[in-house]
Amino acid sequence: MKNKVLFIIIGVVLVLALLITGTVLFLNSKFSEPASSDTGSQSSVSDTDSSQQSSDTSDTSGTDSSVGSASQNSSDTSDVSVQAVTTKLTNLIVGNVTAAKGDKVSVPVYVRANKGFMGIMADFKYDTSLLKYTGFKKGDLLSDGDMQQVSNGMLRFLAVENGNVTNDGILLYIEFEVLSETQQVTPINIIVEDNYVGNQAEELVDVYTVDGSVTVK
Repeated sequence: MKNKVLFIIIGVVLVLALLITGTVLFLNSKFSEPASSDTGSQSSVSDTDSSQQSSDTSDTSGTDSSVGSASQNSSDTSDVSVQAVTTKLTNLIVGNVTAAKGDKVSVPVYVRANKGFMGIMADFKYDTSLLKYTGFKKGDLLSDGDMQQVSNGMLRFLAVENGNVTNDGILLYIEFEVLSETQQVTPINIIVEDNYVGNQAEELVDVYTVDGSVTVK
């Protein structure tokens, strides 16, 4: 009788051991699947980030290339008298002309990338031993204006309109007589202070200036 009970107990223990082992294996397999799934997900995310970084790098290089091209095109501009130097600011550009001794020339002053102005004051500096100032003419942008000789070799132009001037065009022509016989380039410098240009809203307008010249041939 004792032996029979012992065999029954041993059988029950074996059955319980098998059930516990099977349960543990089952649980391990269930919990190991999400871990592998997460790993795969992380791998795919990593791959996605890598591809995005690669794409971003490509986009950046493309942008740099286009900026470089724009800079080259800007530096290749030979006639600054008719093209804006920068689109961020109103450009005031003195033209370049060629003449011989005794010639009378009209040097244009251009406005490009115009952000709008109502009043403007600009100074022009030149060499009185090479050029003689003879007068000025207003350009197609203005209804009126005035030029004064404030000192030897320094002119000051002043204009105030009834409203904002928003177009590009010629601001004025400065007229000179060429005195020099020597072949050379004499600069005409434009000077515009920070408070020299304003619009109808009484705001100051930032400008970018480009000097011009008269080349004596």
